Amino acid sequence: MRYSTIIAGLILLLLVSSKPVQRGTLAIQFGQLKKVEGTLRVVVFKAKEHFKTDENFVVAKRIAVKHSTPRLLLNDLPFGSYAIKVHHDVNNNDKMDTNFIGIPKEPYGFSNDARGTFGPPSYEDCLFEFTEDQQTISIQVK
Repeated sequence: MRYSTIIAGLILLLLVSSKPVQRGTLAIQFGQLKKVEGTLRVVVFKAKEHFKTDENFVVAKRIAVKHSTPRLLLNDLPFGSYAIKVHHDVNNNDKMDTNFIGIPKEPYGFSNDARGTFGPPSYEDCLFEFTEDQQTISIQVK
């Protein structure tokens, strides 16, 4: 009988101490696009090591550009820290077009409107906290 009391107490403690993961809707508002054509590729990351490799992302979405100021809703996203990359694939060829020295010819953007000096910004510069049931961020795609 004593063991059953201990086990019941442990189960009760686990039930009381474990909170459900809070989730919400993240709205991403994109700034004025120069061209209303192609698609936006939006990739959301939770880990620094995946940010540079584009692997193991949390969410990846492609949205058709039908307006000069598109908006994307990410529903049921767990609260936490995230970094976002956006690429405006104007010609729909599924790649970032670059010039002969590797500089992008198509618009792109990052969360916090972060920009790198020689190359993309760091994960830390793009990192933001998602903590509200309904939260909106803006990303300029240039």
